[in-house]
Amino acid sequence: MNYNEYTSATLNNETTEKIKIRRRVFTGNEPHDISLADASLLTKRFRDSVAEDAIKGGFFGRLAFEKILVQDGCVGIRCYFAAFDDGSPTIVMTGVTREGNDIWDGVVNEDILPCPPYCGATNSLNSDVAEDALTFERTGTMFTGNENHLVTIAEASRYTRNFRSTKDETAVKGGYIGRNAFEKILAQAGCVGIRMYFALNEDGTPTLVTVGVKSNGNDIFDGVINEDILPCPPYCGAKNPLNQ
Repeated sequence: MNYNEYTSATLNNETTEKIKIRRRVFTGNEPHDISLADASLLTKRFRDSVAEDAIKGGFFGRLAFEKILVQDGCVGIRCYFAAFDDGSPTIVMTGVTREGNDIWDGVVNEDILPCPPYCGATNSLNSDVAEDALTFERTGTMFTGNENHLVTIAEASRYTRNFRSTKDETAVKGGYIGRNAFEKILAQAGCVGIRMYFALNEDGTPTLVTVGVKSNGNDIFDGVINEDILPCPPYCGAKNPLNQ
């Protein structure tokens, strides 16, 4: 990502004033689109770094996003990397204001349906299968879009703290995605929610790839795919129970 698209401030020797400026850049219309080829590379890089049976991501029903985005002043969602007490990964989601601050005292979601086992059909976002081989279509209904992902702020805080305890202070803890990115995914025909895949940039920093999901659990991999999160740090907003 080219951070200069959002601010002229450099990432080194930040002043307090520059950080405040960066917190005012959120509009909800930030560009997060990414090609399937690029997204596949990012998710493969993560898969190559973990065991074959490790959790690669998880599903959130569309209602989870709608409940967050309908909140007053919400322009997007910050997704925090988190971990359960046993160390298995998860994601905590909270709304974000124009100033870049978390709406942590509002709707907070976690409780993803993890992949595996809820992965849907094989595709290039979750395996190394070539695109021309992606013909499998699962039958039946796996998801409705109304799944309950709500979590208390106390639980969410513990899960994000579990993750932070394994990293140094400068490590990426999560990232912001503008509301328009989620709305474009959810507007696709047959989309009942979004699957978030854990992914890695070339330098090893973590990111997320987001893709629409059908009721049968399959990714809409030939549709809108997003990544390009605004990472925290440096785009963290004010301190709150989810990030300190």
